[in-house]
Amino acid sequence: MDIISTRAYNVRDLGHIMSLLEALTPSERNFGKHLVFDKGEILYHEGDTCPGLFIVSRGKMKIVSFTLSGREVVYNQMGEGECFGGNLCFSASPHFRGAVIGESAGEALLFEEEDALKIMGENQTFLRQFLLQQSEFAKSLNFKIKLLSFSSARERVEYFLQSHEGKYTYSTITGLSETLMLSREALSRLLHEMEREGALSWEKKNILLK
Repeated sequence: MDIISTRAYNVRDLGHIMSLLEALTPSERNFGKHLVFDKGEILYHEGDTCPGLFIVSRGKMKIVSFTLSGREVVYNQMGEGECFGGNLCFSASPHFRGAVIGESAGEALLFEEEDALKIMGENQTFLRQFLLQQSEFAKSLNFKIKLLSFSSARERVEYFLQSHEGKYTYSTITGLSETLMLSREALSRLLHEMEREGALSWEKKNILLK
């Protein structure tokens, strides 16, 4: 199955953002409903009402939808200390735009709207970290939308490298392909082609735009 990922960011990659779990006091954690999920378990279906703010305490979750051709679209992936539903539950139409699924076995805390508002009103550290996560999510999502606006894979790669000052070091080619929303094979083929043309240099895990 083909997969498109619109993963926004990873809280562990952002040094100025702390885990929301760290910002909660022990008594505030008690406001949360404890959820346990298995890998592949669907907690909420697309169209279900979002009941509040979720914070992942262990494992990973994702929000996905499917195109008519069966392609999986990953709207967001959340790891430990990351949240989702915080904007949605306060909206006029608080319905999930995709299914909420356990990407691995894990646990999460669910804070109903009133409890989330109470914590934000009394805990400035939590509020600040929540807003930072949401702003980073929005910025990175806008970047993803910009990438998708390019009609060709080559333009997408060139824009991505230019936005990183012409050079980028990746962990895995699969991870980079997910970031660029290209298949692993298409990305590898394109990078080899651009390297042969002299448009970039590609050595080990370092890519340099020329």
